[in-house]
Amino acid sequence: MPPQRAIIFSDFDGTIAKIDVGDLMYDVFSDGSYVWPDADWIAGKVSSKQCYLDQCASTRAEPEELDAFLDAQELDPGFPPFVEHCRRSGYPVYVLSDGMDYYINRLFRRYGLEELPVFSNHLEVADGRLVPSFPYFADTCGRCANCKGPHVRRHAQPDDFVIYLGDGWSDPCGAQYADAIFAKGGLQKWCEQNGRAYYPLTGFEQVLKFVEQLESDGVLAGAAPGPLGDATT
Repeated sequence: MPPQRAIIFSDFDGTIAKIDVGDLMYDVFSDGSYVWPDADWIAGKVSSKQCYLDQCASTRAEPEELDAFLDAQELDPGFPPFVEHCRRSGYPVYVLSDGMDYYINRLFRRYGLEELPVFSNHLEVADGRLVPSFPYFADTCGRCANCKGPHVRRHAQPDDFVIYLGDGWSDPCGAQYADAIFAKGGLQKWCEQNGRAYYPLTGFEQVLKFVEQLESDGVLAGAAPGPLGDATT
């Protein structure tokens, strides 16, 4: 079999970011009246779209204080070098999040990673209120506001070597199509419950070493440096 191109799909909160930025944001700025129904959400009895609508209704923040909070958050230090390796090798990198673009984009700007294609829910701040919207919502997924499966199917080519990274219960929809899964948290539990092989995720330094080993073994072959992916579809 000829060497393959790698294509990477990664969750953001708790995967690219050191912590779940969205969860902490709501903890800090909400009035505490809403509690995310974890069991019902995992079971697909309620979608994260409805959860976010209810959660945002109980949350107030001015842009300045929200931005100050976000500027204290950090990415996995191994992520920028991993992205640079993928850029040089011609491997697309897609960020798939059931969280919000407001904080993802702000952190990426701070790290000089604005070119990364991000598919997530949308968040605006208006008069101290958080106003979410859901450009990728699909009724066919009972759990996610932004189902990750369609994004993987749309962008991965049949001959690609698909690498998926995640830590939550919104990730199985995308991870099911992967050749290699790096998992922790909810995604790790899903892999174990469904007999899917996975690598326990420790960080992007680990994933970079994995990719370099596959290159050394002749499984992967890079192409000319180019865009990290297509953010228009």
